Amino acid sequence: MRHHTALQRIIRQITLASLAGAPLAVACGGTTGADGAGPTGGDSGASVDGGGDGAVRTDAATDGGINPQGFDKTVCNGPNYESVSGLTPAAPLDYVELRQAWVNVGSDAGSPPTTVGKDGVACASATNKSKCAADLAALPSSEGWVRPSDGNAPQAVRYLVFTRGDSVGLVKTLDELATFLAPVDTAKDAALLVSERGYSFVCPSENAKQTPSGVELIARSGGTCGAGAHLDEHRIVVSATGVVTVAESKLIANGDPGCAIGRRPAGLLSPSEPCADDECEAGAFFAAAARLEAASIPAFEQLARDLAWHDAPSDLIEEALRARADEVRHARATRELARGFGASVEAPVVVIGAPRSLLAMALENAVEGCVRETFGALVASLQAERARDADVRETLSRIAEDETRHAALSWDVARWLESQLDADDLLAVAAAREAAKRELFESFATEAPETVQHVAGMPGRALSERAFEQLFAALAA
Repeated sequence: MRHHTALQRIIRQITLASLAGAPLAVACGGTTGADGAGPTGGDSGASVDGGGDGAVRTDAATDGGINPQGFDKTVCNGPNYESVSGLTPAAPLDYVELRQAWVNVGSDAGSPPTTVGKDGVACASATNKSKCAADLAALPSSEGWVRPSDGNAPQAVRYLVFTRGDSVGLVKTLDELATFLAPVDTAKDAALLVSERGYSFVCPSENAKQTPSGVELIARSGGTCGAGAHLDEHRIVVSATGVVTVAESKLIANGDPGCAIGRRPAGLLSPSEPCADDECEAGAFFAAAARLEAASIPAFEQLARDLAWHDAPSDLIEEALRARADEVRHARATRELARGFGASVEAPVVVIGAPRSLLAMALENAVEGCVRETFGALVASLQAERARDADVRETLSRIAEDETRHAALSWDVARWLESQLDADDLLAVAAAREAAKRELFESFATEAPETVQHVAGMPGRALSERAFEQLFAALAA
């Protein structure tokens, strides 16, 4: 791979310099083409939209979440939540489809929308099915509501389309969606209004009930990956007219600052029961790492699939598949470490969508590959030298070598993707990369627990900041 040797040399020199406490003097010779050496100003954080209801977190520490007593219904379809399945608008439909489209993001603006979910048969009762199908295909995709994302993806809008007899309809705002569903008197109708405001549901579970005030749901927001992140659970009331109100919120868990290892797929869902016991800090650290390593398996599978979809060079596809195989070993190894420290590992739940556009791939790769995974490879290298536990050092030494190769693949993929994009797309990718660097740098303010620093070799704030600046300065040289 084009970038492997250079990146391997940079990471090794930074690691050795950190052990000696010496400043780094290294140049990459222009082999990576990364932009910028450190964080810049601005706010890159993504927040979850609570629907403008003034939700208040009721607990300052982790707890057991919302009391589920009395919740006897579910919004789930078995182990999954299917957004438009089982909707009951006032007038019956033949077909309903939730679509997503990129807006004002380089050349993806105006590109064909992606189907998020659908139910029924389009134009099933139309007298002129050809005209109905043509009208459905011609519905515009430039308007819709913005659904809060987890920060990995470019901004997109969502909208609902439907057919009823010979009629074809479009729902393009959340207010219109509430009117479309009114009266909102089922769990599935209420769930769509809640999920499109950025909340998620734990499935399978009983998470809904009918009350005099409307349908009540238990939903979650946020996540546990990264310093400053937090996973919250909410009791949300949806009135018959579709007004969404957060009645109660509880903090489930604070973010884990030690989860930088591995590439996160965009569809990775939050864990349901993160470890919060002070006595299992090391175990919790490795459990989180194992979960992310396992999530990296479908991430690289998705990367290989999307590269093949866009006729990328075969060596990139082969390296992505090789990285997938590596992550199987990494997940197994970190799971064993977690178990050795008394922690159990929750399997990740990843929702993989349709093949992504070149720009969507480039944006995700810039954030997850060229920033997070690249720095994660350096962190793994530092851990392999600093960890006091011999088994941890041995395991992370093997992982660090592979993660460096994965990071190099990210830069090789970036180089190919950027050759396919126009000037506006390249600006969007560069902005996403710089925002990810700022967010990562800001996360160092929350250090890993002292136990994790000693046992697992995680760097503290000062070393993280120094290593970060050295790494991205070398990549930009």
